[in-house]
Amino acid sequence: MFKIGKINPKKIKAFFKKIPIVLGEKAFLFFWVLLVLALLLGGLIFYGFYHAASQGPEKEVSGSQSAFEHNTYQRILQIWDVRGKNLRQTELKRYPDLFNL
Repeated sequence: MFKIGKINPKKIKAFFKKIPIVLGEKAFLFFWVLLVLALLLGGLIFYGFYHAASQGPEKEVSGSQSAFEHNTYQRILQIWDVRGKNLRQTELKRYPDLFNL
């Protein structure tokens, strides 16, 4: 059987005090390790969501969703014409210059 020794809080405290020093000395390597871990974790999450979405039930598309509503289109064109006329009217109007009196 394995014998488990007592936990020494001084050793644990010393270990956690050394971590910033070691990370500072090897910052470039630490950066690359964290970058690779982040990419791997992101890839695993993305693959998990992709796999779950691809295994789900397929939705059927009905033909009425792509119907073109001609009346709505005509109303939008009328609104754009009115806005265009209003914009052209403002170009012709002269406003007094407040800085040259």
